[in-house]
Amino acid sequence: MGTFGPVTVRVPRARLETSDSKTVEWKNATIPAYQRRTKQADALIAGVYLAGPTRAGCAGRSRLCFGGAVGKDTVSRVWRKVKGDWDAWNARSLKDEPIIRLILDGTVVRVRLDKKATSISLSWRWGVRQDGQKVLLAVKNMGGERRRPGGPLLDDLVNRGLKTPELVIVDGAPGLENALAALWSDMPVQRCTVP
Repeated sequence: MGTFGPVTVRVPRARLETSDSKTVEWKNATIPAYQRRTKQADALIAGVYLAGPTRAGCAGRSRLCFGGAVGKDTVSRVWRKVKGDWDAWNARSLKDEPIIRLILDGTVVRVRLDKKATSISLSWRWGVRQDGQKVLLAVKNMGGERRRPGGPLLDDLVNRGLKTPELVIVDGAPGLENALAALWSDMPVQRCTVP
């Protein structure tokens, strides 16, 4: 199943002979075993779920796109996979990233949280590599954090191996410059002037 609708694909089964005269099952590198949907279809299902409906509501909306092939169990499986990938991405090492500039920004988005649609504050952390390429380092829910808005996320970046950047650009969130000064006392900080 893809975002374009259902497609029938036949994947052959075969055994291959190895150099030591044993046989192993051939594995298709293009289509993993038991793959039923494209990554784009899974992303669409997860996106619908994040927009706020329940699993059953998400399945109902997804059925309109996929011709009835999506149930609430499918939504749950897709969400667990996306959540696992998200957690792994958020925990990845940053020690080999040649980041010279750090951009700290935030926004408010509407999502499904604890079975309810709600608005949350997200904090975005971008890095700029030595070659000028921007890379997203982290996205975190900042919730009702008021004491040290940037502190925990900055600590997380450092714990994951981020080296001290040459410059930090901030959006002016209250307390962010204090958190930066506590972490990197001699760091030049530039305030973003574009809303």
